[in-house]
Amino acid sequence: MKESTGESLDGVSVARVTLEGFRNYRRLELGLSPRFNVLSGRNGQGKTNFLESLYLLATTRLLRGQRDIEA
Repeated sequence: MKESTGESLDGVSVARVTLEGFRNYRRLELGLSPRFNVLSGRNGQGKTNFLESLYLLATTRLLRGQRDIEA
């Protein structure tokens, strides 16, 4: 996958996510639609943390909080 060219990963999807001890999640098991998913909720409920978990899965890098690991 080349980020700069906009090349896509057609056919790759995440069907189910299980989080344990990630940011504010003690445990989360969530099935995802292959087509469309909506995250909604009040501030501080974990929407961004959920998206960060997918980013970590895809890149093996934390979106933020890199210093937490280094310390």
